[in-house]
Amino acid sequence: MISEVGAKLNPRASVRVVVADTQTLSMEGTVKLLADTDGIHVVGKTSTPEEMVYTVRDSKPDVLLVEGKMLSLLGDKELSKLRNISDQVKVLLLADPEDVPRAMAVAPAETRGLVTRTSTPSDLAHAIKLVNTGRTFELPPLPPQPKRRGRRRTMRLSPREQDIVTLISQGLSNRAISQRMGISEQSVKNLVSRVLKKQGFRNRVQVALWRVHVNDMTIP
Repeated sequence: MISEVGAKLNPRASVRVVVADTQTLSMEGTVKLLADTDGIHVVGKTSTPEEMVYTVRDSKPDVLLVEGKMLSLLGDKELSKLRNISDQVKVLLLADPEDVPRAMAVAPAETRGLVTRTSTPSDLAHAIKLVNTGRTFELPPLPPQPKRRGRRRTMRLSPREQDIVTLISQGLSNRAISQRMGISEQSVKNLVSRVLKKQGFRNRVQVALWRVHVNDMTIP
């Protein structure tokens, strides 16, 4: 467990980030990259799921940049501890391009976006700063991936629900969606809940990524 990595001149003005990645070399490279990025302050890093909860507790980050594989290794009990420790932390997933569906499948409700290891440094910095505002980061297009066996998510939504999915994929908040569609914010919340239930998703980010990138994906 390591905290307060790469102190900045004015960390209070920066987004506080914890990097959690089972690939140590990748983690160290990400930490170095972010340490040289204006407006971002790396306050912790870890390469094991066991240490992640304590690192977040001690470092109190704004954003947790976490590898999808690490989340899959984290038990429900530990994930619950993570939520209890910091219910304000925004989660930004990190995954290899071919592992995006698997990372989405384990994404907690706090997830605000996903970046891949092929993302550019500017995309990563932009994603961190964007999710810190509470908005959803929209991925750049991913190359087509081979179909996998598993549970298929089918489009069985009403036209209005499909509109909701499209607007979520654009990173709009419930308030912005209500203004765009001319309906109440509560109606938007109800529609979002129906979409999540019908498609078997746990959060808006899964909806957004599914709509933008893997509309007909299967989950292993």
